[in-house]
Amino acid sequence: MVDIKDYLWFFPLLAGILMIIGLLTPFSVRSGEYIWLWGLRYYGIGTKPFFEWIFKLQPLQFTPIIFINNLIFFLALLIISIGSIIYSLKVKTREEAKKFERNLFLWGILFIVLIIVYLIEFEFLMRYYYKEELSLDASFWDFYYPGFAIIAPFLSGSIIIIGLIIKKFFLSNKQEY
Repeated sequence: MVDIKDYLWFFPLLAGILMIIGLLTPFSVRSGEYIWLWGLRYYGIGTKPFFEWIFKLQPLQFTPIIFINNLIFFLALLIISIGSIIYSLKVKTREEAKKFERNLFLWGILFIVLIIVYLIEFEFLMRYYYKEELSLDASFWDFYYPGFAIIAPFLSGSIIIIGLIIKKFFLSNKQEY
């Protein structure tokens, strides 16, 4: 018979791949305009496409801090995703998997916490940056729809945590299925 515990490495692998796909997709969308997590903005006027940074980088202003902030969150999510994939491909025995269970739980929580902190901080930064130009009193999300890059960390973190819950509580007494 097949022992399901031997195949629970699939949860962090799936979560890592899903998160990397999420990082490559836009995190906000509005009728022909796409914004990625690291700040790249794409829009088209007629048939001519334009790529630019959402925050125009100008020396001695606040915008380089915003750009660095976006990069830090992007790199943190990318590193956790790659770590999750490497972990799942590296684990061969149950003993190795047991050593990494605490790390996996932290990675799952980090996916979720990082995106929540990023969204809160992004909202404040957008209000500060665009307040004078657009007299923006509304939320950023009143004008844009969330993309897959916002949903992917929640899914990835949940997949890792669900995999650990299945292993811990549902498969602790049962040996084979």
